[in-house]
Amino acid sequence: MQKITLQELKAIWSDVVLLIEKDDNVKEVSAAKRNNKIYLLTGIVACISYLYITAGLLPAVFGVIIFLGVFLSVEAIKTEMGFQSSLSKQFCSIMENADCSQVINSQKNIINLKFSDLSIYFFSSQLLGILLLSFRAPEYFSMMNMLLYCSVPLTLYSIFFQWKVEKKWCPICLSIIAVLYLEILFLTVYNLYYSKLSYEGLQISDFIIIIISAVISVCGYRIIKKTLTKLKSTEKENITNSRYVKNYSFFESILKNSTVNTFSTKGIFLGNPESNVVITAITSPFCSFCKEAHSILHSIYDSHSNDIGINIRFNFSGRPDASTKEFFIQLYHIYITKGDKAFLDALSSWYHEKNINKWLEKYSVKVNDPETVFRDLLKISDENFEKGLFFTPNFYINQYQYPDNLERKYLESFVPDLIESNNL
Repeated sequence: MQKITLQELKAIWSDVVLLIEKDDNVKEVSAAKRNNKIYLLTGIVACISYLYITAGLLPAVFGVIIFLGVFLSVEAIKTEMGFQSSLSKQFCSIMENADCSQVINSQKNIINLKFSDLSIYFFSSQLLGILLLSFRAPEYFSMMNMLLYCSVPLTLYSIFFQWKVEKKWCPICLSIIAVLYLEILFLTVYNLYYSKLSYEGLQISDFIIIIISAVISVCGYRIIKKTLTKLKSTEKENITNSRYVKNYSFFESILKNSTVNTFSTKGIFLGNPESNVVITAITSPFCSFCKEAHSILHSIYDSHSNDIGINIRFNFSGRPDASTKEFFIQLYHIYITKGDKAFLDALSSWYHEKNINKWLEKYSVKVNDPETVFRDLLKISDENFEKGLFFTPNFYINQYQYPDNLERKYLESFVPDLIESNNL
């Protein structure tokens, strides 16, 4: 360690002192997470071992497939609730036209149940059922074979919904479907080579056990989901009370260390075009989490439109259907012909109802050269995808990405300091 004199210290000191407070909870949280993983892994190994001992190798293998389905269902639920893990984030971006959150939280679904809920109901019921009926594996497999074939229409509907209705793919949902088909393949091979499916041997008690398993799984999951929702709400309150949330110096320091991106194509620019502070929003009218982002931007615009710029860049890919394409053209036309406020009001109207036909009926007018308008929007979206910006909403302040671990709603509280400091 080098020693220096007081005079030397004064000569090189820049009048800045960085204080780092030890957080005694860090080790405890890390240890708790590690212990939870150990307990979970131990439980899985114990279940598979139990199946192997009581029923043999094939039921144990089927148990592994069920656990894979449970894992993917949990990832789908986490995505639905906004607890998306780094693994699911990476997994959901393996293809360009993918948005797990948009598909899972879609309001266009004619079935009043989310795919994430249905999948966890099914796989957890399967798991509990095989543990209770391990001594009657052929009969259990026979019942599962019937249920799996009954699930095929639902899987086809999910694929059609992603492809034609939402026009976005959900890799997690597709993986869950793949697990269901893997189970069907397993049982087909099981019956072909071992001829052990036993429909004649089924007893009323077998069906009762499966029904009880389903009831326990559904009720248990509903309780857990309700608890998770409360925990999420509590977590947000804790962030609000954090000493750092409204500390602009801390915010600026983490902002300057975040991902940097610049854009060559011009988006829909609102506010002051001469401002030194520009908030860029990668968003989509069809994204479930973008409604809150729009409200934040609208509020910032209402309060600071003379001092700040807002650059909105819509994400969409592939070939949208006629009504979706017309929606984007009309929205952009409103911006060009009527200005910022009318554009924001029209977008607010969309988020309020989310009915494309009603919206078009209210706002649609004749647009000269609509294809040119749409090509301009397509160029913006293409650049977003070229930079790997598939997730929406995504905020940038000038060239810096808004920190992932900070709630977007706090952005508005930093705007006056951003305008005043002019350090970005």
